[in-house]
Amino acid sequence: MDQARRLRLGSGHAKTIHKYFLRMQTKNLNFLYSMDLDNKGWLGNMFWADARSRAAYESFGDVVTFDTTYLTNKYNMPFGPFVG
Repeated sequence: MDQARRLRLGSGHAKTIHKYFLRMQTKNLNFLYSMDLDNKGWLGNMFWADARSRAAYESFGDVVTFDTTYLTNKYNMPFGPFVG
């Protein structure tokens, strides 16, 4: 993975998010998540979908994404395109 796309959450932050996702999944079996971490604890990708968004996808079949690519802009501003 390209280092410019990595987001380092700091010590323990990725684990905190993971614990939160696990807690959400125990509350609702339709909560889905996936996290990609490297051996240094850098978060590469993260995805989650709650029960409401999964049901909406089944009904409508459309998806809207919001991606902020941080630390790649020369002005250190997040870039957030809407695609859908």
